[in-house]
Amino acid sequence: MDAKAHPIITALLLWLLAACSEGNQSVTEEIWSAYVNSPGNQNLEYYDLSGEIVSQGTVPASAVGSLANGSLPAYIARYNYVENMKIGGFQQETPMTMYMYYIQNPERGKNHIAWGSKEKINRQALDGGYQGND
Repeated sequence: MDAKAHPIITALLLWLLAACSEGNQSVTEEIWSAYVNSPGNQNLEYYDLSGEIVSQGTVPASAVGSLANGSLPAYIARYNYVENMKIGGFQQETPMTMYMYYIQNPERGKNHIAWGSKEKINRQALDGGYQGND
């Protein structure tokens, strides 16, 4: 291989890595948005949010009661953040770790989300027929 080709290959690999990272970033933002827009979470105050996709796979459409064709994309994500909680008349900042199970239904334009501990989310995913691709 020509020595001049190495910088081009390196640049291409860096571009591909950045594109994959941006794709996961948009999914983590979509999942967090679905969480904070769920009933009871609209007034959530938080800081220092970071999230990542822990697992990516599929579930049968029947897992969410849909008659859509084929399997649906599904994700398990972990978020770390500081929640600003009001306890009595006082404010308290509490570090939190939350796991979320997110299923997209592109055919119907809907999504399904559940959140809780790592154990709860893993159990719910497996009970729903989750098949990880990673």
